[in-house]
Amino acid sequence: MKFITEPEIYEILGKVGLPVVRHKVFHSVDSLDWNYFPAIVKPVVRKSIHKTEAGGVIECSDERALKEAINTLSMRFPDAECFIVEEKVEGIEAFLTLKRDSSFGFVGGFGTGGFFVEFLDDVVFLPAFATRSEIGKALKKTRLLKLIKGYRNKRGNEELFIDFVFNFLKIPGIFPEIEEIEINPLFIGGDFVLPADGKGFIGDVFEKEKEATPVPSDIFCPESVAVIGASKKEGSVGYALLKNLSDFSGKVFAVNPKYSEINGKKCFPSVLSVKDNVDCAVIAVPAPLVPEVLRECGEKGVKLAVIISAGFGERGEEGKLLEKEIKDIARNYSIRILGPNTLGFIIPSIGLNASFSKVMPERGNVAFISQSGAIITAILDKALEEDFGFSSVFSLGNQVDISVTSLLQSLSDSERNRVFMVYVEEIKDGELLFSILKRRPVVFIKAGRSSEGKKATSSHTGALAGDYRVFKDVVTLKGGIVVDSVDEALECSRVLSCYGKLKGNRAVVITNAGGFGALLADYLSLYGFLLIDIEPIKKKLSSFLPKGWSRINPIDILGDATSLRYEKTFKAVENLDWDVAFVVVTPQYMTDIHFIAREIVDFQKRVAKPVFPCFIGGFSVKNGIKYVEKNGIPAFTEPLLMAKVVSFLTER
Repeated sequence: MKFITEPEIYEILGKVGLPVVRHKVFHSVDSLDWNYFPAIVKPVVRKSIHKTEAGGVIECSDERALKEAINTLSMRFPDAECFIVEEKVEGIEAFLTLKRDSSFGFVGGFGTGGFFVEFLDDVVFLPAFATRSEIGKALKKTRLLKLIKGYRNKRGNEELFIDFVFNFLKIPGIFPEIEEIEINPLFIGGDFVLPADGKGFIGDVFEKEKEATPVPSDIFCPESVAVIGASKKEGSVGYALLKNLSDFSGKVFAVNPKYSEINGKKCFPSVLSVKDNVDCAVIAVPAPLVPEVLRECGEKGVKLAVIISAGFGERGEEGKLLEKEIKDIARNYSIRILGPNTLGFIIPSIGLNASFSKVMPERGNVAFISQSGAIITAILDKALEEDFGFSSVFSLGNQVDISVTSLLQSLSDSERNRVFMVYVEEIKDGELLFSILKRRPVVFIKAGRSSEGKKATSSHTGALAGDYRVFKDVVTLKGGIVVDSVDEALECSRVLSCYGKLKGNRAVVITNAGGFGALLADYLSLYGFLLIDIEPIKKKLSSFLPKGWSRINPIDILGDATSLRYEKTFKAVENLDWDVAFVVVTPQYMTDIHFIAREIVDFQKRVAKPVFPCFIGGFSVKNGIKYVEKNGIPAFTEPLLMAKVVSFLTER
C-alpha cells in the first residue's frame, strides 16, 4: 500500500467538490509566501504518525514565527518531503473516515474528533452509499450531534456536516484504489465544514466479490434424499443421518458399498445404483472421497449436495485445494452445495431432518441460519423446551457455494419464513443483505466482538473499526437487528413472529408491584422509551383504584390487585395514545394469575397493539405465561431483558 499525504488528501477531496482549509505547500523557507495568520505549519512525511504527539504541529502568529517553525520542523523531521502551512480554523472537531471492508465493500465512519477520537470511542459506521437521511440517523447515535447542536457558545451546522459526509462517501466511485482515508480534525462551524488534517492509503483497485448464484427455493424441498455414507454403527454420523430421515415424507436411499442393507433398509453401493431420481444427496464420507462421490452425484442429476464431511478449508492449504476441487465439480454439474463441514438442514413442515441434530424442532415461522453447527444443536434443544418453533434450520459450514446472503435471498421469498435468526462469523457479500432487510426482519448474533488477536493499524480507523462494530452499525442502519446473546436472539425472534417491528417508543406500564414498576421505568428510559403522561385518565383511575395508587406512569395498581382491577385499568388505558404497553404481574395471595392472563389477551385483542406481559416469579406464574403465549402474546419473566429486547425491535 502507498501512503497518502495531507496535500494529496486535499486534492482528492477537491475532486468530489469538498472545501478544504486554506493552505499552501512549500519546500523551504526561501519559497515561503504566506500572509494568513494565525497559521499552522506541519511537515509532509510519507508515513503514518501522530503529528501533534511527535511535535509536528506548530502555531505561528506571524511570518517570523513561521520561518522559525519551519527550521525547527526541518530538524525534527529530516525525512519530510515538504511542509504545509494552513490558516488556523476553530470549531467543533469531528473525525471522518472511509475504509475498505471485507463484508460491505467501502464503509464510512464519523464521530467526535481531535484528542477525543479514541478516548471517547465515539464513532459510528455506515455504508459508502448511505443517503443523507441515513447519515442523519447515524449522527443521532454519536455524542458529536450534541456538540453540533451547541455548547458553551459554540454551535455547528448539522446540515452542512451531513452534506459534507454525503459527498465524502462518493470518493470510492472516483478513486476505487483507496484503501483508507482519515480526516482528523474536521472542523464544523455555523457556516462551514473544513478538514484541517488527513492521511490515508492507496492499494489495488477494489473489486467487488462476485455475486452468488441465486439458490432456487424449491431445492430445499426434495422428494428424494440419498444418504451417502449411511452406517449401521450407532453413534456414527451416517447412522444418525439415516435415522433422522425416518419421518421424511419422501423417498430415502441408503448408500454405502460396505452394506447390502441397514436396519432392514436396502443399501446401494453407489448413488448411480439407485434407479429412482435423487434430488438431494447428504454426504458423510472421508474428505478425500468427496470429489468422486460428488462426480457420481453430478452424473445422477442430483440438484443439492449437503456435504457433512469435515477436513476442507478449515484444515489448512491441503483442505483448501480439496474445497476448490469440489467447487469446480459442482459448477460443472450444476450442483448446489451446502457445506462442507455442515450439520445439515431441517424443514419441519415436511418432516425433513437432513442433519445429525438430535432434535427435530416444532413447526414455526422463524428460519434459523448458522455458521456454527454446535450453536444450532444448543439452540434447538433450548427452543424445544420453550415450545419455540422454526420454519427451517440451516447449517452453512464452509460456504463454498451457498452462503448466508444467497440463502437469505432464497428463503426470504417464502411467506413461510416470516422472521430470520442468523448466527454469523463473517459475511463476504454483505451489500446483498440490504434488499433482504427491507423485506424481512433479520436478527443477527455476530461473533468477533473482541479485539483479541487483532492488531490495530497506526491509524485511528484501525483502532476503532473492528469487524463486529462495523457490522452492527451498518446492519442496524439498514434495518437489521444485532443482539448480544442467544437468549436475546430467541426472544427477539419470538416477538417479531408475533408483532413484527414496533412503530414507536411511547410506553405505558401497568404493574401490581411498585418496585418492579420503578425498575422497569429505569430500564425503559435506558433503552430509549418514553413513558406517556396519564393525566387524561387520572380521574377515571382514581374512581376505582385504591388511594395508594401511584398517580403516575408506571401505573401501580398495588399488590392486592385482582383480574378485575387489571381489566378496569386496561380499559382506562385504551383511551390514551401509546405505542406499546408493558404489564407486570407478581404473585400475591389474591393474585388470580390465570384470569389476569385472560384479561391481558383480551386487552391486546381490543387495542391491536403490542402488549408485553412480564410474569415475575416461578411456579405460581407458569400457567399465566402458557396462556398468553398460546394466544400469540410473547411473555417475559425478567423486566430488564424485556426492555432490551423490545428496544431492539422499535423503530425510531
